[in-house]
Amino acid sequence: MHIVVSVKHVPDATDIRFDPITLNLIREGVPSIVNPFCLNAIEEAIRLKERLGATVTAVSMGPLQAQEGLREALAMGADQAFMVSDREMAGADTLATSYTMWKTIMKINELKPIDLILTGKVAIDGETGQVPPGLAVRLNVPIISNVIKIEEIDLDTRTIVVKHRFDDGIETVKASLPAVLTITEEANRPRKFTIEGMLRAKIMEMKASLFKRRSKLGLLRDLYNIWRLFS
Repeated sequence: MHIVVSVKHVPDATDIRFDPITLNLIREGVPSIVNPFCLNAIEEAIRLKERLGATVTAVSMGPLQAQEGLREALAMGADQAFMVSDREMAGADTLATSYTMWKTIMKINELKPIDLILTGKVAIDGETGQVPPGLAVRLNVPIISNVIKIEEIDLDTRTIVVKHRFDDGIETVKASLPAVLTITEEANRPRKFTIEGMLRAKIMEMKASLFKRRSKLGLLRDLYNIWRLFS
């Protein structure tokens, strides 16, 4: 079984600022952390690895400092990591982000077929929740959002059964594999790093993903504009 987990590095929520001209997040000089919900996705992937003998691949898109988030995933127990970084990606909206992640995941799938893709339920810097469904549409696979428990995975029948939360409560859902799941904080409590895990993460080599069609990436390729921010 091969699980891909998306890891996003985000500005610390206590110091989020916006550019008054572009309305993009200001990341320079702002401390970054791993998106807390991505830690739940990583933890769930590692638990499945321990239960089913899966291979876990962590992938991240962003500036080079996002490698630190991938190192955390490796320290927790991920087997390998892919970093996608390019200046053309600066200011990418959710459409451009889902495109980039889709292309990256398709490349990873060529190396080893993917059975499951896990993400956090949202990223705390935007809270749109749009990238996972955009990714599922591009991959043409099912998506189950707000998963609180993975009940069963049957690799023979290529199906997964999960519990997920929605407006009216909790329901049990069955889907075919491969699938995209967004994991909530209810699903687990992320583990702490071990010294062995930290040392392993420090020496592991990051793999790079490159794109031929850079015109699809970044701020100049966004297909919508933010006119106003308010609270």
